[in-house]
Amino acid sequence: MKTIHYSVPIRVQENVKEQDSQVFVQGTAINETVTRNGYKYTPEVLKDFAPTLIGKPILDTHNDKSIFNILGNVVEAEYTVENGKGKVTFKGEIKDPEAKKLVKDGRVQNVSIGATVEDLIKENESNIFTVKGLKATELSLCSVPGDPEAKLSIAQNLDIAIAEAFQKNKEEEKMVKEQEPEKKEEEPTEPEKKEEQEDTITTALEEIKTMLSEIKSMLEKKEEPEAQAEEPEVVPENFKSKNQVTEATVQEDDGFIVEKTASGVRFYKSY
Repeated sequence: MKTIHYSVPIRVQENVKEQDSQVFVQGTAINETVTRNGYKYTPEVLKDFAPTLIGKPILDTHNDKSIFNILGNVVEAEYTVENGKGKVTFKGEIKDPEAKKLVKDGRVQNVSIGATVEDLIKENESNIFTVKGLKATELSLCSVPGDPEAKLSIAQNLDIAIAEAFQKNKEEEKMVKEQEPEKKEEEPTEPEKKEEQEDTITTALEEIKTMLSEIKSMLEKKEEPEAQAEEPEVVPENFKSKNQVTEATVQEDDGFIVEKTASGVRFYKSY
């Protein structure tokens, strides 16, 4: 939201009473238009702007630091249509005696309207910007009008104020950006830290389970009895293998020995 000030000419109205007089300043705050600068003021914006003027203080040169700088207040503001175009008019009462004199004798011929603008919206690919969220904050009697030559229209004065406000904002943002140190990596939030800790604990528990499983397997292998060495088969005294000789060799034939065993007869030559 940008704060702006722009100057508008005024008309003076005086209502004379018995011992005092009421002094009013009247003027047009803004017209429905598209300016040469490409700023568009729509009826919707003007209709919303009008009621924000009512009751606003009339200050001495935008000085809002002291209540003694309040010279009067806005008593009327309305949106009207004239020749097919909308506009916002206002009427303010000057109550400070010294300010009354300055207005009545013509030394003050303009008021400066203080307002805020929310945004400028670019229309498609054109160079027209629609003003959004125009709201009044105060009026001021000023010795020097916003436009020193007093030749610009109200809308042009407002254009200049808005353009300067947005340009100033861009420059300030650029300066702040240049002065800002490089952003450090954002530290994790408490929930993120907790989640990381839980993940670490889960991983550690899995590793411990794996280690315990391996240790258990090693212990089970160690407890298994060592394979006993095969003992020689004990053959009973009364048992003889099938290959044992059951009868003595009974004869030789041409140097061959004939041997009868339980499994049959074997022949082999004796040298």
